[in-house]
Amino acid sequence: QNTLTFYFHMTSDVPAVPGSALVIQADAGLQGMSLACPVVGRVVEARPGFLKTMALPSGISCQAGVQLSNGAPILSLEPQISPMTAGSYALEIQASNPLALADLMLSWTLGTYHNLSHEFLYGSAIDAPARAEGFIFRSPMPWASLLPEPLRESRPLHLTRVALAFELSTDGPEASTILIRAPAGFFVREDCLDDLSTDPSTIGTQDATYNMWTAAVADCFGQGREAVVQTDGVLTAGRYALSIELRNPEMQPLPNFWALEFDLLASEPLDGYPLAEIKFPLPLLPVSRATGQNIFAPLAIRFVLHQPIPSMGTLEVTAPAHFSLGNATGLELRTKPVGVQIAGMAVTISEIAGTAFSSKIRVATALLAGFTYSLTVLVKNPETFASSATGRWKLASFGPAGEALDEGATDSFALHPSVTFQVSNLYNQQYSNQDVDLQVVARFPQPLRFGDILVLQAPDEFPLPDRKTPFCRSFAWKRWLSMALAPTPSCSCHFGPCEMTMVFESEGWKQEREMKGEIYAATTDLSFVFSSTNPSRSPPLERSFWHVAHRRQLDMDEVVTISSALAPCWPIGPQLKAAAVELIGSSQAAGSASDILLRFVPASPADSA
Repeated sequence: QNTLTFYFHMTSDVPAVPGSALVIQADAGLQGMSLACPVVGRVVEARPGFLKTMALPSGISCQAGVQLSNGAPILSLEPQISPMTAGSYALEIQASNPLALADLMLSWTLGTYHNLSHEFLYGSAIDAPARAEGFIFRSPMPWASLLPEPLRESRPLHLTRVALAFELSTDGPEASTILIRAPAGFFVREDCLDDLSTDPSTIGTQDATYNMWTAAVADCFGQGREAVVQTDGVLTAGRYALSIELRNPEMQPLPNFWALEFDLLASEPLDGYPLAEIKFPLPLLPVSRATGQNIFAPLAIRFVLHQPIPSMGTLEVTAPAHFSLGNATGLELRTKPVGVQIAGMAVTISEIAGTAFSSKIRVATALLAGFTYSLTVLVKNPETFASSATGRWKLASFGPAGEALDEGATDSFALHPSVTFQVSNLYNQQYSNQDVDLQVVARFPQPLRFGDILVLQAPDEFPLPDRKTPFCRSFAWKRWLSMALAPTPSCSCHFGPCEMTMVFESEGWKQEREMKGEIYAATTDLSFVFSSTNPSRSPPLERSFWHVAHRRQLDMDEVVTISSALAPCWPIGPQLKAAAVELIGSSQAAGSASDILLRFVPASPADSA
């Protein structure tokens, strides 16, 4: 098995129409080799002759086979939904090498076509076909292995030392070239001579079967994930070991194979080691995406550990620049691997410490590897939208004595400019199940345009509809400064918290032209009142906020959020239900002592002591 990477640049788009395709085909003579779908479009930073490469569009169709004329492998990619736009690409394709083509190098042809016929392989060219020089098929190396390395660091993006060994059945040439190829994502320094060691005693293996090198290392040149080692002198037949320092990738590479070449010899793919990587099966889930509100709101981080954390171990959360971190409010086991029987559990947090951008959370309960946990931390978003550039959130785990275990990083979440937003409980009605009169005041950073949508979401268990109708309870406008008619909102509770929705519609194209498409000016207050009912108890923290969002529909399938904000709910004072007092004693005359019976239904559990 092999992995081929084709680097190329297209000057024209390949449209998403039937028969338009990118075709990769080998020269005649590569019979017995095969290519396999699917193809991975790697995003690679700019390199000489190529701009930064792009990912493949979604929904691309891949077909692999052999050419009818000569039996050589061929592969085509046909865009189905979006075009394959002009630009640079790095396509990674799984392949199987031919059985017997040692020391032979053949070329490949890449082309883009309209009206492609797969059966006879003809069509009209979009870009002129280009030829790419292939690689030499080498003779198999007698033996090679990735060795255990006591100094190996397996956390992502950390420097590590990797040891390899190989065997020569005959003496090598006077000067030889050794190529070390790591999996995708590893990085070797350009001048790697000082990073290389050939002394078995410094590599961590004392195996007497490894020879001392009979040739000197003259140079080591790194290029991305590859190291080219030049030797001076003859390496005689025998087994040799070497080690090299390089940087781990950010995430587990797939496929995870190493390769070693010595002149015209090549090893079989060597199984790599697993990264001590914390994985994030789901994106971050923030309660607030608004900037500049000066509010700490919950953020849920769903993660899976590679190694377990013993009891009293530590999790460290590091936020991107301009975010601020508060306390952790919860750590729960959310899902379990298939076949594992374990009840859902909450993990006890015994201690929290840290800085504005990093929180260290000590857990009193051991965390298991391979399970999905959800960590909730309080986060304050950046002060300004201009400073909210995307970054990476990092999570690291440590043992009780501070020994490093796992690390991982995940993308941040999209942020919005903030709405100036206030929800007022007009008469301070804070008891459970009590009707409450509310007023909203909002000021938007961008104008409200015709067709825009305003959505107000209530905390959990706050009803907004008037009984089972789409009308909102006791809704009335208090401030509407526009020549256009004020919208009438609708309220619903179909999925989770109740929502109030307003669509800003026009009375026709003349009105839109007169008002230049804007129904309400930016930074101008609008205000309305409505009513609801307090729930029986305060909602959970992550669902205890009022949310407002200004949205715009770009097309039938895409709605974007222009700005948003949240406002905290007031604390709910639980009330006793069905409270009644009954005089049950026999002495019921005025001034006499007697017995009474109190009946009530508590809204919350009482402590035992």
